[in-house]
Amino acid sequence: VISFTMLHHVPSTVLQDALLREARRVLRPGGMFVGTDTTAGALFRLFHLFERVTPINPDSFRERLLAAGFRDVFVDVRRHDFRFRARNPAGDCAQNAGSACS
Repeated sequence: VISFTMLHHVPSTVLQDALLREARRVLRPGGMFVGTDTTAGALFRLFHLFERVTPINPDSFRERLLAAGFRDVFVDVRRHDFRFRARNPAGDCAQNAGSACS
């Protein structure tokens, strides 16, 4: 599953966390969730002046991914954005109904 600079457009942290859980649910065991998002600086606020956004706090995003059930989580915070990757634990077929388990 790939997410490029869109998570902040999901209108609440509750819905963002639901999206993280859904990303994990659809991944096969061992699959990766990777992406990027923008950090909430002055340029971010100016660019989204008339939009409803919920910025992601990259300092707590690792814990949110872990709470969604991901493992091997990596979050790299840079000047204006951050990138992340997280793995769906292998052998979790019961928690991944509908995914391809081998």
